Amino acid sequence: MDRNRLSAVLGWFVFLAIVVAINWPYQYSTHRTTGPMGRIGVSINHLDGDFALPVIAGWPCHFYYHFDYGERQPKYSRWSYAALLGNLVLIVTTVLALVFYQRRRRYASLNQTGKASKESKRGQLSIADLVIATMVVAMPLGYWQLLKRRGEQELERIAGIDEIGNYARSAELPRFLEEHLPGPFVEACMRVTNVTVTAPDQQLLDGIMQLPHLKEFRIGGGDYALSSLRSLPNFRDLTVLQISGRELDVQTIQMVSQIERLRHLDLGRTNVSSSALTLLSELPRLRLLNLIGSGVRLDQIQHPICPQSLQVLCLPRPEPGHTDHLVVEGYPRLSQILCQSHDAAANSSVLEIEIRDCPEFLSLMMGGMQKVSIKLENLPMLWQIVSINALWQQRIAASESIPGELWVKSLQIDGAPNLVEFDFFVRDLEYLRFKNVPKLKTVGVASYRKFGDGSTRQEEFLSPTAIKAMVEGFAESDGPEKIDLAAVPLQGVDLGALAENPRIVSLDLSDSNTNSRDWETLREIAQLQSLNVSRNPGSNISLASLLEKFPNLQRLTCDNLSQSDFVIEGKDELETIFITTNVFGMEEKGSSSTLNVWNQQRIRLANLPKFNNTISIGPFSSHIELVNVPSLKGLTIHRPLSQENVLAGFRDLKTFAVGGKYVDDQLLQELSTCRSIQHLALVHASASWEEIGKLLAVNPILTLDLRGTVVDDQLLAQIRDVKQLEEVYLDDTGVTGKVLQSLAPAVGLLTLGINGAALTEAEIDSLNQFRNLKRLHLSGSNLTPTQLEKMLGRPRLKHLDLSGQPFGREHAQALLDARLEGLQFLALSGKEIDPQAVIMLLQGYPRLELSLPDECLPVELYSELLTRGRVRANDQGDSADRLWSTVFQMTQDPELQSSRPVEMIIQPWMFEPKEEVQFDAEF
Repeated sequence: MDRNRLSAVLGWFVFLAIVVAINWPYQYSTHRTTGPMGRIGVSINHLDGDFALPVIAGWPCHFYYHFDYGERQPKYSRWSYAALLGNLVLIVTTVLALVFYQRRRRYASLNQTGKASKESKRGQLSIADLVIATMVVAMPLGYWQLLKRRGEQELERIAGIDEIGNYARSAELPRFLEEHLPGPFVEACMRVTNVTVTAPDQQLLDGIMQLPHLKEFRIGGGDYALSSLRSLPNFRDLTVLQISGRELDVQTIQMVSQIERLRHLDLGRTNVSSSALTLLSELPRLRLLNLIGSGVRLDQIQHPICPQSLQVLCLPRPEPGHTDHLVVEGYPRLSQILCQSHDAAANSSVLEIEIRDCPEFLSLMMGGMQKVSIKLENLPMLWQIVSINALWQQRIAASESIPGELWVKSLQIDGAPNLVEFDFFVRDLEYLRFKNVPKLKTVGVASYRKFGDGSTRQEEFLSPTAIKAMVEGFAESDGPEKIDLAAVPLQGVDLGALAENPRIVSLDLSDSNTNSRDWETLREIAQLQSLNVSRNPGSNISLASLLEKFPNLQRLTCDNLSQSDFVIEGKDELETIFITTNVFGMEEKGSSSTLNVWNQQRIRLANLPKFNNTISIGPFSSHIELVNVPSLKGLTIHRPLSQENVLAGFRDLKTFAVGGKYVDDQLLQELSTCRSIQHLALVHASASWEEIGKLLAVNPILTLDLRGTVVDDQLLAQIRDVKQLEEVYLDDTGVTGKVLQSLAPAVGLLTLGINGAALTEAEIDSLNQFRNLKRLHLSGSNLTPTQLEKMLGRPRLKHLDLSGQPFGREHAQALLDARLEGLQFLALSGKEIDPQAVIMLLQGYPRLELSLPDECLPVELYSELLTRGRVRANDQGDSADRLWSTVFQMTQDPELQSSRPVEMIIQPWMFEPKEEVQFDAEF
């Protein structure tokens, strides 16, 4: 085979490969645009997880489309023979042109004679060469111009849509080429695919109906002729259609039923009859159908609508004063039903809903302004029953109200193994049953109503019918595990029948207006593990009496106990007690695992193997015994330990904060089995450093508070091994600035308190090694302005305590020069405070708050700063007053509470040996 023939064969082979490649089926992705003109494009591979990526074959004309929607959805394929014929014509034309060109070249070559003449012709271009070259350049440009012109024509057809709607453009491009195609070409491929329009005129609607690539079309209102929509079935890509605000005739419904690929159909605010719904059942791929506001009667829906594909069904509820009945069964793919009205008032006439035998049904959403009777059977995937209220405040007067939760007359559930929790409004209840609900954890019973002015009010009483239906319903059901009866008026109600339901292990009776006599009826519920009786008039009974009633109780929530003794012992199952009000009578805001015991003189916790609270003991408790409570998570005692106090049998402690001279080696040896202590406070303790060091060696200590405990620099050298320290308080311990060398490995240190320690120049320089320091306490250190300026090289500092030393303009200037952007709090005290320095400092730090006694500043200036919130009063009262001020600050300052766990738990002045304060329980 000569060279020319070989070149021809290779050329034809390459041409054939190109033809096959450009017409091969590929997966396409949609390049969408946003905004009216769609100038900014983003590539997406799906639309809301609901649309399949197409497989398309053919170029420049697409002759084959294929959509695969999953195993149980009918696939969609379509052939376009006109497009295929167009591609074939282009291929044949190209082949003929190439054959003609090749033959012309060969004929011209055969007519040449002589080698010289052949060589002289090789460098010349013939007319055929120029024609072919022109075609190669002109055809892509012409194709690009054709695409661009078609896009412009589409925009001309919908000119003026910006005033009454919007549109989006997109292009389907080969997925593997999309990122490599030039922007102008992608822009030229853009077509109008999504249109939303309100009340269009006939001309605009006719223009929209000429958009060949329409995928989503939403139209509301208008006086257009319905016959204009008859061409919608011709849009083979149309998948989303919304027609609202018009009365639809049978021909329009028939037209809609012929849109083969339709997946979302919204006919809200139209008129749809039951016969029309029968026509819609012909849609093979419909997944969402919205009929809210369509006026359809639910009891006339006799047959399933698109049962093999429908997943979401949105239905209207009856008008006020009318009833209705809906039966839903035989939908193998239905997952959600939404039933509500967007504008109707509340309806106390009952809507009956029965849903059964829907294997994929997940969620029932009911409008909260409609009373319902619900019967659910054999729904293995159901997990949600909720009440929804769309714009409810706009539909009622300020003095009117609606139920706060699902408004039910009767509720029956049989066969919902995945249902976990739900709430309902109890006032009108007449029947209640739950069967075969093994995962049902919580059922909330609500008795409150929501008013148009935004307030909520509880029902003061329930009818005997509602109470009987509720109690009997729970008693004869096989779930849930917890019944939430908070704020439901149950005074005088016998709840003993709940014992018939063995799955009930938790009751919330908080704020239910019940008392100890009502709780007596609960004794029959032997399996009860969790009980909340807080905020009730009868919650002041003794703790021992409550625990005696329920021997298997694990968690108890009650109000602040008024008894002088707090004694719990021998309760093997008890895990948690939570007292909802603190010593101030305010509702507790802390963790439910923290037990605050402030008013009781005698505290005894013994032999409680599972008790895992964090307990905080107040200053009024003179007799404290905690024995064999290995699961206790934390212990804080706000008074000096006495010789009679007994603390033993700990294992899982994370916080241990105590003080006084009886915090000795023997006590710390009781902590030898602990390996989880993170916050350790031993204030004014007499324990040796040897025992303290043992605790530091085996526990992940984050906070160490040794204020008032006798240690020195040499002993604290061992602290080098505790590298995870975040907060250290060493006030009045005898240490000097040399301790900073021992703390050097703790690079993450956030808080350092060394009040009273004299610092040398070198030690002040070493403070700069703690780059993360946020709180620094140097009270009584007598720093000069120069020393202060050298020390403040840390922009993260938020809290600085310089009390007990002079503070003049030079000190203020040093602080200003440091530019501490995060500084929020500065503590000052003493007689040598310059008012002008304070003013200068506050002007330089507009967010800074000061803490200083009122006698440090002129009365007028102090009052002005106090009014503006720039100064915090520094309480100098007696011990009892200081206690109450400190505790109140703990409850009000979340920043300090979260970042300084031990300093705010325990105050060192309470444990000073010279101030053995005797607290009166009646204070």
